[in-house]
Amino acid sequence: MKTLSNPKNQRPKYPVGRCSPLVRLAALVGCVMMALWLVSQGGHEEKAEISPVMTPADHFTNGSGSMIKPDTVPSMPKLVQSSEPLSSFSEARTASEKRALADALIGQGTEAAIQEWGRALLAETDPDCQRAMLESLDTLNGEAAIEMITQLVEISEDPVVTLAVTRALSRLATPDTVEYLSEIYARATENPACQQRVLDVVGSIRNPAAVAGLVMVANQPELGSAFTSQAFAGLGRIGDPTCLLAISSAYQTLAPEHFVQRHQALHAIASIQNPDSLSLLQELAANATMPAIAVVAADALQNMLNGQVVVK
Repeated sequence: MKTLSNPKNQRPKYPVGRCSPLVRLAALVGCVMMALWLVSQGGHEEKAEISPVMTPADHFTNGSGSMIKPDTVPSMPKLVQSSEPLSSFSEARTASEKRALADALIGQGTEAAIQEWGRALLAETDPDCQRAMLESLDTLNGEAAIEMITQLVEISEDPVVTLAVTRALSRLATPDTVEYLSEIYARATENPACQQRVLDVVGSIRNPAAVAGLVMVANQPELGSAFTSQAFAGLGRIGDPTCLLAISSAYQTLAPEHFVQRHQALHAIASIQNPDSLSLLQELAANATMPAIAVVAADALQNMLNGQVVVK
C-alpha cells in the first residue's frame, strides 16, 4: 500500500536562495510584459491644450466635428471636417464664381460639402459674395443637409443669413427640423435675438411634411406661449385637412389650464378657410365646458365668418 511521503523528509531539489529555471523564466517574462504595458500607457497620456478663440466659421468644426457651439448637445447630425474646406473658395474672386462653387456643394448635399459651404459662408466678408452663396440654398435638398443648415439659425446673427435659411426651411422643414429648432429655442434663454430667429423660422414653415413636428411642439406649453403660437400659426398657414385634424387633436389634448395654447389652437382653426373649419369651430364653441374658451371659440368663429368663408 502506497502512502503519501512527507515533504519534510525529502531533500530539496534546488538549494535555498535559488529557484527553478522555469520560475526564473516566468519572472523575466512578467517583467518584460509589465514594461511594455507601462510604455503603452505613457503613449496615451493626453496633453492639455489651450483652446483658441473661436470665430463663427470655427463652429462648423469645433474639435468634435460638430457644426454647433461646444456647450450644446444637439440631436442633429454632426459634420465631418473637410481636409481643405476653404481652398476652392479662396481661389474664387467674383460673386458669380463663388455662386458656382456654392451651387456645386449644395447640389452634392453631403456633410463634407455642406460643411465647406458653411465655413466659407461665415468667413465671407463681401456682402455681394455672401448673398450669391446664400442663393444656392434655393437648390438645397436632402434631409441631412437640411438639418445641418438649421444650425445656422443658432450660429449666425446675420439677418441676411437668417432670411435665406428661413426661406429654405419654409419649403423643406421636416419634423426633425422643428424638434431641433425647439431645442435651440429652449437653450437660448439668455439670447432673445436667437430665440426670435427661431420663432421667425417656425412661423414661416409651409412644408406639409413638417406637420407632425409642429403639432408635437404646439403640445408643449413649457416652451412658452411665443413658441406654441408660432407652431399653431404654422399649422394654420399650411392649412390642409391634415392640419385641421392635428390642431383639433392638439386642442383636445391640452389640459384646461393651458388656456393660452387652447386659445391659439382655436384661432389656428379659424385661419384655415374651409367649411370643415367652420363646422369644427361651431362644435367646439357649443361644447366648451369653460366659459372663457366658449368666448374665444365664438370670437374665432366670428372672425372666420367675417373673412367671408363660403360654406358648400
